[in-house]
Amino acid sequence: FLFNDVCLGDTTYFQDQSSANVGFVNGWIWDFGDGSTSDLQNPSHLYTVAGVFDVSLIAFDSFGCTDTIVQTVQVFANPNADFIYQETCLGDSVYFNDNSNNNNGPDIISWSWVFDDPLSGVNNFSDLQNPSHLFTGPGTYDVSLVVTNEQGCFDSIIQNIVVDTLPDIDFTITNDTICLWEIAEFFSINNGPISIASWYWDFGDGIYSNDANPIHLYTQAGFYTVTLTGTGADGCESTVSKTILVRESPVADFDYNNSCFGDSIQFLDQSYSNQANIVSWDWTFGDGDTDTLQNPVHFYQAPGSYNVSLIVFNEFGCSDTTNRIIPIFDNPSAAFTFNLECDTSGQVTFIDDSQAGNDSPIDSWTWDFGDGYT
Repeated sequence: FLFNDVCLGDTTYFQDQSSANVGFVNGWIWDFGDGSTSDLQNPSHLYTVAGVFDVSLIAFDSFGCTDTIVQTVQVFANPNADFIYQETCLGDSVYFNDNSNNNNGPDIISWSWVFDDPLSGVNNFSDLQNPSHLFTGPGTYDVSLVVTNEQGCFDSIIQNIVVDTLPDIDFTITNDTICLWEIAEFFSINNGPISIASWYWDFGDGIYSNDANPIHLYTQAGFYTVTLTGTGADGCESTVSKTILVRESPVADFDYNNSCFGDSIQFLDQSYSNQANIVSWDWTFGDGDTDTLQNPVHFYQAPGSYNVSLIVFNEFGCSDTTNRIIPIFDNPSAAFTFNLECDTSGQVTFIDDSQAGNDSPIDSWTWDFGDGYT
């Protein structure tokens, strides 16, 4: 008889090849080796377990004579298909690891994957043992794996793969062009239905924040790329970046050349700006008067201490302020007496009776004696 070796789950078909030298064959008794029998000439049989079975056929001819033949039939075990993976976020590849086994049967020699992602084109299929796939959109995908062993026996498995949606985030800046030392304000925006578990800001200058709506002070001028990363409750991240320009601010400074009451004081601007010209000066002299000249002259009406303020603006509109306490000293009151010495002809003793001004001690005296001597 003829037969075919099969995989478990497939039917074995037996074909009688018996013949009689005299008369004809008119009876058959089959024993399939697993406790099952048949009296058909060409039976089929479905084995319920894998293994090796001794199948016997007894053939009867028209004279009642018999002959027996025994052949070994093999039923191959099917492999067990299985795989593992890690759920991922849209935009990240899913890595699949084959976890199939040969089930004590022949070795597995092929893998056929279908990722249920037709928009990925030819990438929707793979024959690698451990492939990866980048899904084209969020959602649930029925990923199938078919493994086949050396005898052509196969098994398949389908698993649901969830690709999570990315958060839909954005942010605004109160002003994307600011001056150095001006506070920058940032506001996060969640446009999507996914709740944001955490925010992470990179201000582009080595400083970071986890606040939803942070403020930041830049210490150097320049362009900075600000990046916001929002992490959803499912662990997926989205990132958005924008640029902020921090313009150079001027540095305000000044000097003055007199501090005596009754004299005008010349103020000398010593401010500078590295990247833009200074275009305006706002002076406040501490006595109610102001001026907008670069180097003004001012006369104080009374001695005392005055808080002088200078605000300078460059052509970017950036400013800086400096303050100094200017003392205006009261003038001293010069006076002296003298004594004539009778025993020495022409000898006169002079005594200084001058009075110093407020907070301004006298530290020098210049005499003119009227005779050419000083």
